Amino acid sequence: RIAAAGGIDAVLAAMKTHASDYFVPGSGCKALWSLSKNDNNKVTIAAKGGIVAVLAAMQTHASDASVQYFGGQVLERLGHRPPMTTTK
Repeated sequence: RIAAAGGIDAVLAAMKTHASDYFVPGSGCKALWSLSKNDNNKVTIAAKGGIVAVLAAMQTHASDASVQYFGGQVLERLGHRPPMTTTK
């Protein structure tokens, strides 16, 4: 429901607008981590620049353990696709 209401766009916009802020990038990475549990959201996050936003946050806040952890978790989730089903 959050994604359908524009939540991914809002998180990414906040991360970009407040990139140097101490609190926003970490919260953004946590929100994207939570939203990326859904396969459809993974596609949306990546398509809307989420990978770039997370990498920027991780670079800007290299000494922030929370940004590093949740940013890494988001990137890991985005790198995994759902299992493919095949029929024989």
